[in-house]
Formats: sequence, C-alpha cells, structure tokens
Amino acid sequence: MKWRSVLAMLIALADWPLRAEPTRRERCIDLIDNGTAAIVAEDWPKLEELSNQLVAECRSLLDAESISVLFEFEAKAGNQMMKFDRALEASEACIKTYYANPGCHCEEARALMGLERPSEALAAINRARKIAVQGIEDESREIKQAIYDSERAQHRSRKAKYEAIVEVVDDLKDHMAPTTSSASTGR
Repeated sequence: MKWRSVLAMLIALADWPLRAEPTRRERCIDLIDNGTAAIVAEDWPKLEELSNQLVAECRSLLDAESISVLFEFEAKAGNQMMKFDRALEASEACIKTYYANPGCHCEEARALMGLERPSEALAAINRARKIAVQGIEDESREIKQAIYDSERAQHRSRKAKYEAIVEVVDDLKDHMAPTTSSASTGR
C-alpha cells in the first residue's frame, strides 16, 4: 500500500474540524499522530491500541467518514496480526459507520480471506473496487471544479487514496485467483 496516500489522508483527518474544547482536540490529534507513526513503523499492536483509543475518546468529535477510518485501521491491525475475527468485526463496524469508505471493504476482504471464506472475500473486493473507482471519478470532477489550490490538493489526496485502494484490491483479487478457482471447482 502507498504509505504516502495513507499519511496524506491522516494529515487531512487531523485537520478536519473537531467540535470540542482545545485540550480534547489536542489529545485526539496526538492520538492521530501516534497512529500515523504506528502505521509507518508497521507496529500493528500499537495501531490497534491507538485505534481503539481514538474510537473511544474521539468518536463524538468526528464525522462518520473519519470514524470509519479509525475502524479501518483497527481492522488493518487485526489483519496484520492475523486476528481475522477481530479484523472482520472492526471492518463490519467500519462499513456500518460509513459504507462509502472502500478501505472498510478492503479490510473486510482481507479478514474473510484469512478466515478462508473466498466467495465472501471476492464480493468484498468487488465492492471495494467499485466504490474506489467511483471515488476516483468523483474526485477527478471535484479537482476540475475546485476554485482554490487547497481544495484541489485535498481532492488530489482523496483521489490518490482511492487509486491506492484500487491497486490493493486488484492485488488481492490476483492473489485470490487460485483460491477462488479451486473453490469453484471443488478442489
């Protein structure tokens, strides 16, 4: 996965308006910064811990899309630690919170692959790809219509995230090809 895209998205998340007093806002931004460091360091237990803290402490301060990203990272951590049941639970919470986040569906697919449920994983991969492709189209249109450079930069960052997800789900689908063909033939 392209860490630059993830980091850009986390930076954008840190800049999103938080509806709270400065001390709580600062605490949430610190947790986001630490989560970014955990992703870069590939410290999945720490990412899981920080994601849980962010959901618990900052949920009321963030919009649904931002909260879904927290669940997405919790699912990512679970998948990386091969705790697929927990990853599936977090990805389902992610989807329930904000269905339009393709990363939720991508992490759900990884969890389902780990749980050896290939047909469900393939369905999640297909959903993730469709949502990401739509996101690329939407952000491309927004880039053209943006008036300010800051708007364009935000939409380019979001478009890059969607493009990265398309690459990831295409890789997952390629990785599944032998599994799904043997599952469909009963081998």
